[in-house]
Amino acid sequence: FVRARAELAPYRERNCTGAAWRRAFPSAPKAEVRGYLRCFVEGMALSDRYALKFRPSDRVLEVYRALYGGRTPLGDHMECETFLEDVGLEFDIAVDDLLKAWHPDITLGELFARATTSR
Repeated sequence: FVRARAELAPYRERNCTGAAWRRAFPSAPKAEVRGYLRCFVEGMALSDRYALKFRPSDRVLEVYRALYGGRTPLGDHMECETFLEDVGLEFDIAVDDLLKAWHPDITLGELFARATTSR
């Protein structure tokens, strides 16, 4: 737990990242971005107060590793899977469609784009 707190410090200490999301996705409504980020923090078992600490350029697995160490998401508590399922429900998109875009370096912005353009 102490390691996770230290590894999360770069994210936790950020100012609101809403401007970065607006630059990356100028036509996306704020509520849509917030809903997506809420899916992320809930999937990763973080408090909602972290939602606007993540940028579109943040890599999903880097955040996961900051939280849970070097473990891969296989055999974990299904944080990444929960995130994808929540996004699927929030944006009415099949998880399989999100998985087609998945790669080890995928960013939050890439997944958001997939979720919002596949509808």
